[in-house]
Amino acid sequence: MNQSSNPDEIDIIQFFAAIGHLFKGLYKSTLSFLKGIFYFLIEVIIYFKKHYIILGLGLLIGFGLSFLGKKSGQTYYGQATLRTNYNAQLALQEKVAALNSLIQKNDSVKLAEMLGITPEQASHFRAFDLKPVFNDVLLIDDYNEFLKFKDTVVYKFIEYKDYKKNIKENPALDRYWRLKIFADSPMAFYKLNQKIKNLLNQDTTIEKRKQNYMAVLDLRKRQSLKDLKNIDSMRSVFNKVWLETAKMPDVTSTNIMVTNQKMNGPETSYNLFTERQRTINVLENNSITINKYDDAVILLNSFPQNGIKEYTILDNRHFKYALLGLLLAFLFLLGRDFNKYLNKYQKLKIERNN
Repeated sequence: MNQSSNPDEIDIIQFFAAIGHLFKGLYKSTLSFLKGIFYFLIEVIIYFKKHYIILGLGLLIGFGLSFLGKKSGQTYYGQATLRTNYNAQLALQEKVAALNSLIQKNDSVKLAEMLGITPEQASHFRAFDLKPVFNDVLLIDDYNEFLKFKDTVVYKFIEYKDYKKNIKENPALDRYWRLKIFADSPMAFYKLNQKIKNLLNQDTTIEKRKQNYMAVLDLRKRQSLKDLKNIDSMRSVFNKVWLETAKMPDVTSTNIMVTNQKMNGPETSYNLFTERQRTINVLENNSITINKYDDAVILLNSFPQNGIKEYTILDNRHFKYALLGLLLAFLFLLGRDFNKYLNKYQKLKIERNN
């Protein structure tokens, strides 16, 4: 008596058979695709071999014309990393777009007005390229500043990796940008170091934000200087008291105790030493913040004194002219073959109608 096969064994056999058919189909498709590419390359080589005289002639003519044509100007570039303050990112992008629009229109007069330079200097610029920068060294500082104004609960929900991810997904929130400027003169860039900082000075909204924030920082600075002056005055009074007390003949001791760890005196209860150091730290941090937010656009590094030469293989005029000659010869052959096809098609159509 034959025992019936186990259904599980049948399902496994069918499963592996299906996988085998799948891989077999993939292998045939891949092999067919590779064969197609191979035969296509062979046809191209045969075509170039068949018409090598015309193609070679076009190549030589283009190469020869490269010695007669007018030399094109060399392109240079300079770049700097910028930090935007007072939510000036979108305004900066709009300004750069406006600069590029004026360059495309060859309007060096208005371009000069926007940059605060002469029209002759403005005529050298070819393009302004602005892209966001996502650098951990720069972003971590912004992240710490972001947390200063948030509740401690936020620390658990917004970690640095989440902060950076959100910045990348919305570059308009990023404060750091790389501005790459192209020009036909290597000396055109260093003039922009101060001009780029002043690019948004006419934006009333940004200027208002800056004035309000700088007023707060200035108030903090003056208060810290006043506190420091008061502390020094109190210390001066305590010093006089100590000296006068020490001169008194009927006083056998003063209220000063010196140990190995510290000195206790009349100013100890006021903690003037610690308060003075704290005030100095506050004043130093405030000065750093003032420098950081002094402008809506801050250059983290300056544009170079001399631009860097922009060079690609297409900048070689001999190669470019030779390639252009080859391309024109190839287009000529394609046009001739297409014309032959049209004539042949027209002939067949006439024969069918007859």
